[in-house]
Amino acid sequence: MKKGILLVLAFVLLFVTGCGKADKNLTCTTTQEVSGIKVAAEAKMLFKGDEFNNLVLTMDITATSDLMKNSWSLIEQTYDKQYAAVNKDGLKVSTKKDASNYKYTVIVEADPAKASASELSPYGMSSLAGAKDSYDTVKSGLESAGYTCK
Repeated sequence: MKKGILLVLAFVLLFVTGCGKADKNLTCTTTQEVSGIKVAAEAKMLFKGDEFNNLVLTMDITATSDLMKNSWSLIEQTYDKQYAAVNKDGLKVSTKKDASNYKYTVIVEADPAKASASELSPYGMSSLAGAKDSYDTVKSGLESAGYTCK
């Protein structure tokens, strides 16, 4: 009788918690510098089982040349227009400014199942809309694009 109860409990536990693959996290980074502007990007992705589920992209944009530092106010205004705050189901965009260090941070949180391609397009992520790509596919694609992933 005890074996039967333990077997039923084990089955119920397996059914309730799921027997699928565990969630996985993937973090990929890249840094590029062009014409006195350095962009350090970090993409943190969550996979439910092996299916792409969520993304948090943080881009730290920093002026590194005197020319860009002297133009920082104008550059900041341009980024304010380009990265206006968004707070929708499936997409959230926020920014942080640090004028004394000539730094502008953009944080994009996206759920590919909820955000449309047109909503993701301004951030260069339109291909993520409806994406069901696997962990290995996403990692390989980002590494091919110059990201370092772990």
